[in-house]
Amino acid sequence: MDLDEIKSDEYKDLHCTKCSDWLKLEHKEFNEKVDGIQISINKLPLLVCPGCKEIFFPLKTRIHLRGIIAEAKKRGVDTFRGSRKDDAGKDKFNFCKNVDFDYDSTDYYYIPGLIRQWVDGALTPVFFDKKVLQKFRSDPDYTLNQGSNTYGTIYHPNGYISYGITRNDKVVFWLCDLDELPEDEQQYLKAFNVPSDHDIASEFYAAQIEVQWGAFSNEQQIFENIKSLNKKCKENLGFEIFKENDEEKLQKISRPIFWDEDNLLPVVNSLNKTCVESINQEKLKSDISEKDPEFDLKGLRGLKLLEKSLQLNFPRLDAKQIMKPLYVMYDFRKVLSHDTGSDEKKILTFCYERMEISPEKGFERLYDIIVSESAKSFDEIINYEFEKK
Repeated sequence: MDLDEIKSDEYKDLHCTKCSDWLKLEHKEFNEKVDGIQISINKLPLLVCPGCKEIFFPLKTRIHLRGIIAEAKKRGVDTFRGSRKDDAGKDKFNFCKNVDFDYDSTDYYYIPGLIRQWVDGALTPVFFDKKVLQKFRSDPDYTLNQGSNTYGTIYHPNGYISYGITRNDKVVFWLCDLDELPEDEQQYLKAFNVPSDHDIASEFYAAQIEVQWGAFSNEQQIFENIKSLNKKCKENLGFEIFKENDEEKLQKISRPIFWDEDNLLPVVNSLNKTCVESINQEKLKSDISEKDPEFDLKGLRGLKLLEKSLQLNFPRLDAKQIMKPLYVMYDFRKVLSHDTGSDEKKILTFCYERMEISPEKGFERLYDIIVSESAKSFDEIINYEFEKK
């Protein structure tokens, strides 16, 4: 083992230096010879890369090993055997005194970037089942704003609290933020509290600890793209493709947390209203008639009109390919709304086929593909370069 690594006080972030994946805190068997001392420790806190299996030493672990080496040399021995204490991780901090949240103080001490000497334990991660967010979606006194795919904010009558969704699909809050909530709200959250899995990988951690703000969620990216597309079309074609959307309502649309029809339908409905129902049909009809007078517009509505407009105004683009995710979004909404009659199963299967995924992947995967591909389609139109006149 490299002694220089143990001696180093250099800050180690939560990313693997080999593959850049997020690291996870694990308690592992350690049996190494360091600076002439054979050290054996049961359940030593280490940072492990789930991808390439590289192992890194948190600063507190390095300090602990240095102390062992110094003490062994002082006593004139060349071996040390130890084990993690039974009460390790059980420290309780001066927050949420009347609600006994389940958390592991080891996370606070060993996950990089969490220790704050002036407020001990404040940034201890507390984990919850994702069902905890259900209330905040349905209660009119709360607004749940998920600005990126795994990082959001809950606005409540007393203020707001930020949360993350980890790669293991757990919801995480900081202990000090939970302390700001009324005790009855803390009791509600307590019912969904789960033990720490020591894995805080999320945009929440990246933003709050690493000050690296994530990209827009795919939903928000669609809304931003529609605004940019309207601006481009106004400048180059003289009209906007989409009617004005309600900005306040758009900001509240976020990726579903649960994937049953009741939770999925309102989001897909809102996306459909934004991407399909807001298509400016009258402007498109007028433009198409002017540029292709022989084209029969009878019976054509939003998506078909938009496809024809793309063919006329963006001739170097593959209009059918660009429109595909929007057609699937429309059909998916019909399936969820049960507006398809006896053809529901057939149409749903066709949705999966067009998105080139297996039906076994389920609604979550289908939804994510539809939204991300729709955002990409709008990107292609925005980036189109018109020929100079």
